[in-house]
Amino acid sequence: MSRARLAVAALLLAALLTAEAAHARADEASEAQLQYELGAEFYRQRRYGEALDRFLASNRLVANANVVLNVAQTYGVLRRPIDAYNAYTTYLNFETLDAAARLRGESARDLLLPELAVIAVDSEPSRAELFLDRLDLGSVGRSPRQVATTAGDHVIIAHSEGFRDGSVTVRAIRGVVVPARLELARIVGRLVVESAPPGATVFVQGSDAALGVTPLTIEQPVGALTLLVRLPGHVELTRVVTVRDGEDARVAVELLRAASGRASLSVRGGPAGARVSVNGRVAGQVPLALAELAPGTAVVRIEQEGTTPWQGEVVLEPSTSTRIDIALRAPPSRPIDGLRFVGYGIGGAAVITGAVLGVLAIGANDDFYQSPTSEGLTRVSDLNLATDVVLFSGLGVLAATLIMDLLWPWPEDTTATVALDR
Repeated sequence: MSRARLAVAALLLAALLTAEAAHARADEASEAQLQYELGAEFYRQRRYGEALDRFLASNRLVANANVVLNVAQTYGVLRRPIDAYNAYTTYLNFETLDAAARLRGESARDLLLPELAVIAVDSEPSRAELFLDRLDLGSVGRSPRQVATTAGDHVIIAHSEGFRDGSVTVRAIRGVVVPARLELARIVGRLVVESAPPGATVFVQGSDAALGVTPLTIEQPVGALTLLVRLPGHVELTRVVTVRDGEDARVAVELLRAASGRASLSVRGGPAGARVSVNGRVAGQVPLALAELAPGTAVVRIEQEGTTPWQGEVVLEPSTSTRIDIALRAPPSRPIDGLRFVGYGIGGAAVITGAVLGVLAIGANDDFYQSPTSEGLTRVSDLNLATDVVLFSGLGVLAATLIMDLLWPWPEDTTATVALDR
Protein backbone atom coordinates (compact mmCIF):
# COMPACT_ATOMS: atom_id res chain seq x y z
CA MET A 1 0.00 0.00 0.00
CA SER A 2 1.39 3.47 -0.89
CA ARG A 3 2.50 5.98 1.74
CA ALA A 4 -0.34 8.35 0.78
CA ARG A 5 -2.97 5.65 1.36
CA LEU A 6 -1.34 4.67 4.63
CA ALA A 7 -1.47 8.30 5.72
CA VAL A 8 -5.17 8.52 4.84
CA ALA A 9 -5.84 5.31 6.78
CA ALA A 10 -3.94 6.69 9.79
CA LEU A 11 -5.97 9.91 9.70
CA LEU A 12 -9.22 7.97 9.51
CA LEU A 13 -8.15 5.80 12.46
CA ALA A 14 -7.17 8.87 14.50
CA ALA A 15 -10.52 10.49 13.76
CA LEU A 16 -12.33 7.29 14.76
CA LEU A 17 -10.40 7.05 18.04
CA THR A 18 -11.08 10.74 18.79
CA ALA A 19 -14.79 10.23 18.14
CA GLU A 20 -14.81 7.13 20.36
CA ALA A 21 -13.06 9.04 23.17
CA ALA A 22 -15.54 11.92 22.89
CA HIS A 23 -18.41 9.43 22.86
CA ALA A 24 -17.00 7.72 25.98
CA ARG A 25 -16.73 11.07 27.78
CA ALA A 26 -20.30 11.92 26.81
CA ASP A 27 -21.48 8.53 28.10
CA GLU A 28 -19.68 9.11 31.42
CA ALA A 29 -21.24 12.55 31.79
CA SER A 30 -24.72 11.15 31.06
CA GLU A 31 -24.22 8.30 33.54
CA ALA A 32 -22.93 10.74 36.18
CA GLN A 33 -26.01 12.94 35.71
CA LEU A 34 -28.31 9.92 36.02
CA GLN A 35 -26.60 8.76 39.22
CA TYR A 36 -26.89 12.28 40.66
CA GLU A 37 -30.62 12.50 39.86
CA LEU A 38 -31.24 9.09 41.43
CA GLY A 39 -29.31 10.19 44.51
CA ALA A 40 -31.34 13.39 44.77
CA GLU A 41 -34.59 11.40 44.51
CA PHE A 42 -33.48 8.94 47.22
CA TYR A 43 -32.49 11.90 49.41
CA ARG A 44 -35.99 13.42 49.02
CA GLN A 45 -37.40 10.05 50.05
CA ARG A 46 -35.07 10.06 53.11
CA ARG A 47 -33.36 6.91 51.86
CA TYR A 48 -30.00 8.44 52.77
CA GLY A 49 -27.83 5.33 52.45
CA GLU A 50 -28.99 4.72 48.88
CA ALA A 51 -28.65 8.43 48.11
CA LEU A 52 -25.04 8.39 49.32
CA ASP A 53 -24.20 5.42 47.08
CA ARG A 54 -25.58 7.25 44.05
CA PHE A 55 -23.80 10.53 44.85
CA LEU A 56 -20.48 8.72 45.29
CA ALA A 57 -20.98 6.84 41.99
CA SER A 58 -21.72 10.10 40.19
CA ASN A 59 -18.59 11.78 41.57
CA ARG A 60 -16.41 8.80 40.63
CA LEU A 61 -17.54 9.19 37.03
CA VAL A 62 -17.20 12.98 36.84
CA ALA A 63 -15.85 14.98 39.80
CA ASN A 64 -18.25 17.82 40.61
CA ALA A 65 -18.31 20.29 43.51
CA ASN A 66 -22.11 20.19 43.94
CA VAL A 67 -22.10 16.40 44.08
CA VAL A 68 -19.32 16.41 46.70
CA LEU A 69 -21.33 18.93 48.73
CA ASN A 70 -24.31 16.55 48.60
CA VAL A 71 -22.02 13.73 49.75
CA ALA A 72 -20.87 15.81 52.73
CA GLN A 73 -24.43 16.77 53.69
CA THR A 74 -25.62 13.15 53.39
CA TYR A 75 -22.78 11.97 55.65
CA GLY A 76 -23.94 14.58 58.14
CA VAL A 77 -27.53 13.30 58.10
CA LEU A 78 -26.20 9.74 58.59
CA ARG A 79 -24.25 10.97 61.66
CA ARG A 80 -20.86 10.19 60.19
CA PRO A 81 -19.04 13.41 61.14
CA ILE A 82 -15.53 12.24 60.17
CA ASP A 83 -16.61 11.33 56.63
CA ALA A 84 -18.65 14.54 56.42
CA TYR A 85 -15.68 16.69 57.49
CA ASN A 86 -13.40 15.04 54.91
CA ALA A 87 -16.03 15.47 52.18
CA TYR A 88 -16.37 19.18 53.04
CA THR A 89 -12.57 19.46 52.80
CA THR A 90 -12.67 17.89 49.33
CA TYR A 91 -15.46 20.30 48.39
CA LEU A 92 -13.38 23.30 49.50
CA ASN A 93 -10.49 22.14 47.30
CA PHE A 94 -12.49 22.94 44.13
CA GLU A 95 -11.06 26.12 42.64
CA THR A 96 -14.36 26.95 40.93
CA LEU A 97 -16.09 27.92 44.21
CA ASP A 98 -16.98 31.56 44.68
CA ALA A 99 -16.40 33.37 47.98
CA ALA A 100 -19.94 32.80 49.26
CA ALA A 101 -19.90 29.06 48.52
CA ARG A 102 -16.49 28.70 50.13
CA LEU A 103 -17.65 30.50 53.28
CA ARG A 104 -20.74 28.25 53.57
CA GLY A 105 -18.59 25.14 53.14
CA GLU A 106 -16.08 26.26 55.76
CA SER A 107 -18.84 27.11 58.23
CA ALA A 108 -20.55 23.73 57.80
CA ARG A 109 -17.23 21.92 58.18
CA ASP A 110 -16.19 23.87 61.29
CA LEU A 111 -19.47 22.97 63.03
CA LEU A 112 -18.32 19.32 62.97
CA LEU A 113 -14.94 19.97 64.64
CA PRO A 114 -16.07 19.39 68.28
CA GLU A 115 -17.14 15.82 67.33
CA LEU A 116 -13.80 14.67 65.90
CA ALA A 117 -10.05 15.24 65.63
CA VAL A 118 -8.29 16.86 62.66
CA ILE A 119 -4.71 16.59 61.38
CA ALA A 120 -3.58 19.40 59.04
CA VAL A 121 -0.96 17.74 56.81
CA ASP A 122 1.64 19.59 54.76
CA SER A 123 4.56 18.10 52.87
CA GLU A 124 7.63 18.88 50.87
CA PRO A 125 7.12 18.39 47.99
CA SER A 126 3.50 19.48 47.99
CA ARG A 127 0.74 17.49 46.27
CA ALA A 128 1.99 14.28 47.86
CA GLU A 129 -0.63 11.54 48.10
CA LEU A 130 -1.67 10.99 51.72
CA PHE A 131 -2.69 7.83 53.56
CA LEU A 132 -3.98 7.44 57.10
CA ASP A 133 -2.52 4.55 59.17
CA ARG A 134 -2.25 2.02 56.29
CA LEU A 135 -1.69 2.16 52.54
CA ASP A 136 -4.35 -0.48 51.86
CA LEU A 137 -7.04 1.80 53.29
CA GLY A 138 -6.67 4.07 50.25
CA SER A 139 -5.67 7.69 49.74
CA VAL A 140 -7.30 10.44 51.79
CA GLY A 141 -6.22 13.21 49.38
CA ARG A 142 -3.16 15.24 48.49
CA SER A 143 -1.18 17.65 50.63
CA PRO A 144 -1.75 20.24 51.91
CA ARG A 145 -4.98 18.87 53.38
CA GLN A 146 -6.93 18.55 56.60
CA VAL A 147 -7.71 14.93 57.49
CA ALA A 148 -10.47 14.18 60.00
CA THR A 149 -10.12 11.11 62.19
CA THR A 150 -10.68 9.80 65.70
CA ALA A 151 -8.73 11.04 68.70
CA GLY A 152 -5.51 9.15 69.44
CA ASP A 153 -2.24 8.26 67.72
CA HIS A 154 -2.32 7.99 63.94
CA VAL A 155 0.32 7.46 61.25
CA ILE A 156 0.29 9.81 58.26
CA ILE A 157 2.00 8.32 55.19
CA ALA A 158 2.96 10.46 52.16
CA HIS A 159 3.85 9.24 48.67
CA SER A 160 5.22 11.29 45.77
CA GLU A 161 6.75 10.08 42.51
CA GLY A 162 10.54 10.33 42.59
CA PHE A 163 10.67 10.53 46.40
CA ARG A 164 10.85 7.96 49.16
CA ASP A 165 7.65 7.44 51.12
CA GLY A 166 7.59 9.34 54.39
CA SER A 167 5.55 8.85 57.55
CA VAL A 168 4.96 10.61 60.83
CA THR A 169 3.01 9.62 63.95
CA VAL A 170 0.63 12.31 65.18
CA ARG A 171 -1.53 12.40 68.30
CA ALA A 172 -4.93 13.65 67.17
CA ILE A 173 -6.97 15.58 69.78
CA ARG A 174 -10.75 15.85 69.74
CA GLY A 175 -11.90 19.33 68.75
CA VAL A 176 -8.38 20.45 67.77
CA VAL A 177 -6.62 20.87 64.41
CA VAL A 178 -3.13 19.39 64.93
CA PRO A 179 -0.45 20.30 62.33
CA ALA A 180 1.85 17.67 60.78
CA ARG A 181 4.59 18.10 58.20
CA LEU A 182 6.53 15.52 56.21
CA GLU A 183 9.82 16.09 54.39
CA LEU A 184 10.22 13.44 51.70
CA ALA A 185 13.72 12.40 50.64
CA ARG A 186 14.32 12.49 46.90
CA ILE A 187 15.33 9.17 45.35
CA VAL A 188 18.80 9.66 43.85
CA GLY A 189 21.59 7.75 42.22
CA ARG A 190 25.16 8.73 41.37
CA LEU A 191 26.08 10.08 37.96
CA VAL A 192 29.71 9.53 36.99
CA VAL A 193 30.97 11.23 33.81
CA GLU A 194 34.50 10.85 32.48
CA SER A 195 35.97 12.27 29.30
CA ALA A 196 39.19 12.04 27.33
CA PRO A 197 40.62 14.62 27.49
CA PRO A 198 39.26 15.66 30.90
CA GLY A 199 37.99 19.12 31.80
CA ALA A 200 34.79 19.02 29.70
CA THR A 201 31.70 20.78 31.03
CA VAL A 202 28.59 18.62 31.47
CA PHE A 203 25.07 19.98 30.99
CA VAL A 204 21.60 18.46 31.06
CA GLN A 205 19.89 19.14 27.75
CA GLY A 206 17.43 22.00 28.11
CA SER A 207 19.27 23.58 31.06
CA ASP A 208 21.90 26.32 31.01
CA ALA A 209 23.23 25.33 34.45
CA ALA A 210 26.31 23.11 34.30
CA LEU A 211 26.44 19.95 36.41
CA GLY A 212 30.21 20.23 36.68
CA VAL A 213 33.48 19.45 34.94
CA THR A 214 34.84 15.99 34.11
CA PRO A 215 35.82 13.82 35.83
CA LEU A 216 32.45 14.39 37.49
CA THR A 217 30.64 12.49 40.26
CA ILE A 218 27.32 13.95 41.37
CA GLU A 219 24.02 12.79 42.86
CA GLN A 220 21.07 13.10 40.51
CA PRO A 221 17.33 12.31 40.76
CA VAL A 222 16.43 8.96 39.22
CA GLY A 223 15.26 8.92 35.63
CA ALA A 224 16.56 9.37 32.09
CA LEU A 225 18.87 12.29 31.31
CA THR A 226 20.27 13.63 28.05
CA LEU A 227 23.75 14.97 28.74
CA LEU A 228 25.73 17.47 26.66
CA VAL A 229 29.51 17.22 27.03
CA ARG A 230 31.36 20.32 25.82
CA LEU A 231 35.06 21.13 25.58
CA PRO A 232 36.38 24.11 23.60
CA GLY A 233 38.05 23.03 20.38
CA HIS A 234 36.29 19.66 20.39
CA VAL A 235 33.08 18.25 18.94
CA GLU A 236 30.16 18.45 21.41
CA LEU A 237 28.74 15.03 22.28
CA THR A 238 25.27 13.99 23.43
CA ARG A 239 24.68 10.95 25.62
CA VAL A 240 21.49 9.50 27.13
CA VAL A 241 21.86 7.90 30.56
CA THR A 242 19.40 6.47 33.09
CA VAL A 243 20.03 7.19 36.76
CA ARG A 244 18.76 4.44 39.08
CA ASP A 245 18.20 4.30 42.82
CA GLY A 246 21.42 3.54 44.68
CA GLU A 247 23.42 2.78 41.52
CA ASP A 248 26.25 4.47 39.65
CA ALA A 249 25.28 5.62 36.16
CA ARG A 250 28.57 5.83 34.29
CA VAL A 251 29.26 7.73 31.08
CA ALA A 252 32.67 7.71 29.38
CA VAL A 253 33.21 9.76 26.21
CA GLU A 254 36.14 10.38 23.91
CA LEU A 255 36.01 13.91 22.55
CA LEU A 256 37.22 14.45 19.00
CA ARG A 257 39.15 17.59 18.22
CA ALA A 258 37.23 19.83 15.84
CA ALA A 259 39.65 20.42 12.99
CA SER A 260 37.13 22.82 11.47
CA GLY A 261 33.59 23.84 12.07
CA ARG A 262 32.49 22.59 8.65
CA ALA A 263 30.51 19.52 7.61
CA SER A 264 30.55 17.26 4.56
CA LEU A 265 27.92 15.37 2.53
CA SER A 266 28.27 12.34 0.24
CA VAL A 267 25.60 10.73 -1.96
CA ARG A 268 26.05 7.17 -3.26
CA GLY A 269 23.88 4.63 -5.01
CA GLY A 270 21.97 4.88 -8.18
CA PRO A 271 21.26 5.48 -10.80
CA ALA A 272 24.45 7.36 -11.56
CA GLY A 273 23.89 10.83 -12.95
CA ALA A 274 20.86 11.64 -10.80
CA ARG A 275 20.72 15.35 -9.96
CA VAL A 276 21.37 16.36 -6.33
CA SER A 277 20.06 19.66 -4.90
CA VAL A 278 20.89 21.03 -1.44
CA ASN A 279 18.53 23.65 -0.01
CA GLY A 280 17.08 24.25 -3.48
CA ARG A 281 20.42 24.64 -5.28
CA VAL A 282 21.83 22.06 -7.70
CA ALA A 283 25.01 20.65 -6.12
CA GLY A 284 26.00 17.96 -8.66
CA GLN A 285 25.24 14.41 -9.73
CA VAL A 286 25.37 10.98 -8.09
CA PRO A 287 27.97 9.90 -6.96
CA LEU A 288 28.70 13.17 -5.16
CA ALA A 289 30.98 14.36 -2.36
CA LEU A 290 30.66 17.87 -0.90
CA ALA A 291 32.93 19.39 1.75
CA GLU A 292 33.10 22.64 3.69
CA LEU A 293 29.34 22.84 4.20
CA ALA A 294 27.79 24.97 6.95
CA PRO A 295 26.63 22.82 9.89
CA GLY A 296 22.91 22.62 10.52
CA THR A 297 19.87 21.14 8.85
CA ALA A 298 19.72 20.84 5.06
CA VAL A 299 16.98 19.76 2.65
CA VAL A 300 18.42 17.35 0.05
CA ARG A 301 16.54 16.38 -3.14
CA ILE A 302 17.70 13.66 -5.54
CA GLU A 303 15.90 13.22 -8.86
CA GLN A 304 16.26 11.82 -12.36
CA GLU A 305 13.81 11.72 -15.23
CA GLY A 306 11.75 8.53 -15.30
CA THR A 307 12.11 7.87 -11.54
CA THR A 308 10.36 8.91 -8.36
CA PRO A 309 12.44 11.66 -6.69
CA TRP A 310 13.55 11.52 -3.03
CA GLN A 311 13.62 14.48 -0.70
CA GLY A 312 14.56 14.56 2.97
CA GLU A 313 15.88 16.72 5.77
CA VAL A 314 19.36 15.71 6.94
CA VAL A 315 21.60 16.93 9.76
CA LEU A 316 25.05 18.27 8.90
CA GLU A 317 27.22 18.06 12.02
CA PRO A 318 30.56 19.86 12.42
CA SER A 319 33.57 17.69 11.47
CA THR A 320 31.19 14.91 10.47
CA SER A 321 30.29 13.40 7.10
CA THR A 322 26.62 12.79 6.37
CA ARG A 323 26.20 9.88 3.94
CA ILE A 324 23.11 9.20 1.82
CA ASP A 325 22.70 5.84 0.10
CA ILE A 326 19.99 6.28 -2.55
CA ALA A 327 18.05 3.91 -4.78
CA LEU A 328 15.80 5.84 -7.17
CA ARG A 329 13.09 3.70 -8.74
CA ALA A 330 10.58 4.06 -11.53
CA PRO A 331 7.27 5.68 -10.56
CA PRO A 332 4.98 3.07 -9.03
CA SER A 333 2.39 1.77 -11.46
CA ARG A 334 0.23 -1.34 -11.65
CA PRO A 335 -1.77 -2.92 -14.46
CA ILE A 336 -4.81 -2.71 -12.21
CA ASP A 337 -4.66 1.08 -11.87
CA GLY A 338 -6.83 1.71 -14.93
CA LEU A 339 -9.33 -0.96 -13.91
CA ARG A 340 -9.68 0.32 -10.37
CA PHE A 341 -10.60 3.82 -11.55
CA VAL A 342 -13.21 2.31 -13.87
CA GLY A 343 -14.47 0.04 -11.08
CA TYR A 344 -14.71 2.84 -8.52
CA GLY A 345 -16.36 5.11 -11.10
CA ILE A 346 -18.97 2.59 -12.25
CA GLY A 347 -19.62 1.36 -8.71
CA GLY A 348 -19.97 4.88 -7.33
CA ALA A 349 -22.27 5.94 -10.15
CA ALA A 350 -24.41 2.84 -9.59
CA VAL A 351 -24.70 3.52 -5.86
CA ILE A 352 -25.73 7.14 -6.51
CA THR A 353 -28.24 6.00 -9.12
CA GLY A 354 -29.58 3.39 -6.71
CA ALA A 355 -29.99 6.06 -4.05
CA VAL A 356 -31.93 8.27 -6.48
CA LEU A 357 -34.15 5.35 -7.45
CA GLY A 358 -34.68 4.62 -3.76
CA VAL A 359 -35.91 8.18 -3.20
CA LEU A 360 -38.26 7.83 -6.19
CA ALA A 361 -39.50 4.48 -4.81
CA ILE A 362 -40.30 6.10 -1.44
CA GLY A 363 -42.22 8.86 -3.20
CA ALA A 364 -44.12 6.33 -5.34
CA ASN A 365 -44.95 4.31 -2.26
CA ASP A 366 -46.36 7.40 -0.52
CA ASP A 367 -48.43 8.21 -3.64
CA PHE A 368 -49.76 4.64 -3.72
CA TYR A 369 -50.97 4.77 -0.12
CA GLN A 370 -52.68 8.10 -0.76
CA SER A 371 -54.32 6.85 -3.96
CA PRO A 372 -54.06 3.05 -4.40
CA THR A 373 -54.15 1.92 -8.05
CA SER A 374 -52.81 -1.09 -9.89
CA GLU A 375 -50.57 1.20 -11.94
CA GLY A 376 -49.21 2.75 -8.75
CA LEU A 377 -48.50 -0.68 -7.26
CA THR A 378 -46.68 -1.71 -10.44
CA ARG A 379 -44.63 1.49 -10.35
CA VAL A 380 -43.67 0.90 -6.71
CA SER A 381 -42.64 -2.71 -7.44
CA ASP A 382 -40.61 -1.71 -10.50
CA LEU A 383 -38.82 1.07 -8.65
CA ASN A 384 -38.07 -1.18 -5.65
CA LEU A 385 -36.65 -3.85 -7.94
CA ALA A 386 -34.59 -1.33 -9.89
CA THR A 387 -33.28 0.19 -6.67
CA ASP A 388 -32.18 -3.19 -5.32
CA VAL A 389 -30.55 -4.26 -8.57
CA VAL A 390 -28.68 -1.03 -9.23
CA LEU A 391 -27.68 -0.34 -5.61
CA PHE A 392 -26.43 -3.84 -4.83
CA SER A 393 -24.70 -4.10 -8.21
CA GLY A 394 -22.85 -0.86 -7.46
CA LEU A 395 -21.89 -2.06 -4.00
CA GLY A 396 -20.69 -5.36 -5.47
CA VAL A 397 -18.53 -3.57 -8.05
CA LEU A 398 -17.07 -1.29 -5.36
CA ALA A 399 -16.32 -4.22 -3.05
CA ALA A 400 -14.69 -6.28 -5.81
CA THR A 401 -12.59 -3.30 -6.94
CA LEU A 402 -11.51 -2.54 -3.37
CA ILE A 403 -10.47 -6.16 -2.75
CA MET A 404 -8.39 -6.25 -5.94
CA ASP A 405 -6.90 -2.85 -5.10
CA LEU A 406 -5.80 -4.01 -1.66
CA LEU A 407 -4.51 -7.43 -2.71
CA TRP A 408 -2.60 -6.34 -5.80
CA PRO A 409 1.04 -5.67 -4.73
CA TRP A 410 2.52 -2.19 -5.07
CA PRO A 411 5.98 -1.81 -6.66
CA GLU A 412 8.89 -0.67 -4.51
CA ASP A 413 9.18 3.07 -4.06
CA THR A 414 12.30 5.20 -3.90
CA THR A 415 14.27 4.67 -0.70
CA ALA A 416 17.30 6.27 0.92
CA THR A 417 19.44 5.60 4.00
CA VAL A 418 21.04 8.48 5.87
CA ALA A 419 24.03 7.84 8.17
CA LEU A 420 26.63 9.92 9.98
CA ASP A 421 30.34 9.03 9.68
CA ARG A 422 32.04 10.58 12.69
